[in-house]
Amino acid sequence: MAISGFLFLSWRIFEIIITTPIVGMLGWFVHQYVRVNQLTPDYILVLFIVSTLALAWTFFTVISYLRARHDALFVAFVDLLFFGAFIAGVVLMRNIAKIDCSNLNAGVTTSGSYFDLNVNKTCAMLKACFALGIICVIAFFVTFPSLSTITTRTTTKWSSNANTTTRDTATDVQEAETTAAAATTTARVALAEAITLAVGGITTYEARDWI
Repeated sequence: MAISGFLFLSWRIFEIIITTPIVGMLGWFVHQYVRVNQLTPDYILVLFIVSTLALAWTFFTVISYLRARHDALFVAFVDLLFFGAFIAGVVLMRNIAKIDCSNLNAGVTTSGSYFDLNVNKTCAMLKACFALGIICVIAFFVTFPSLSTITTRTTTKWSSNANTTTRDTATDVQEAETTAAAATTTARVALAEAITLAVGGITTYEARDWI
């Protein structure tokens, strides 16, 4: 496996790892809204849909790469679309970054001091999805130019092979023509010598003129 193929698979596996928890956590939020028969907010729904599609896309492109060669230019184009979609999802969820999801209570009692950390799990899950969404933006931004580079190298290699094949074909034709001409000359000389021996009294050069 070439280094470009190894890097592609590595990034794809990384993208699968970071999109899976986003789908799981945001899927839980979607389920809660559906259960109470309410519309899911856009800042949750957009990133959930994008993450779900991205997870399916990364999984199937890995399978496609392992089974056969695929169109790297098309894959790069779709990765660029996911790059923009994740940006939209992160922008819609940007307000969660300003919210403090934990509350630390400290005090002193007769038995000593104490610290009580309360974490809002719902807020923490949304913040985690927001952070993973930013990582997805970076990941798909990396895979887009890398796939474009693979396509360029493949096209250049194919063109080079095509030119080499054309040159090799022209050389083979020229060599075949030279060999045929040499064989024709040899045949004429052999036939002239045969006529000289059979008829007698004429030179080999005169016999060649008859042929």
